[in-house]
Amino acid sequence: GYPGAVASDLLTQLFGLAACVLLVPPVIWGWRAVFGASTRFDVRTAMAWIVGTFCAALAFSTLPTPPSWPITTGLGGGVGDRLLKIPA
Repeated sequence: GYPGAVASDLLTQLFGLAACVLLVPPVIWGWRAVFGASTRFDVRTAMAWIVGTFCAALAFSTLPTPPSWPITTGLGGGVGDRLLKIPA
């Protein structure tokens, strides 16, 4: 519905293709919850999740943007483009 469309649009604009990486841990936690397995969520897990998402956005920003990409930012979104400009 509408809230999901807004959330996916914001995630795509912020993280580009790395938005898929951002969603991997919640999918795994949900899968484990369905089957009754315990989930271990602590500070290290949260930090690895965040750092991994930012690294994925940075990696996607280094790839050339195809002409069919609908967003003005690169494949890593706005976050990836900002991170790519830090060394410069």
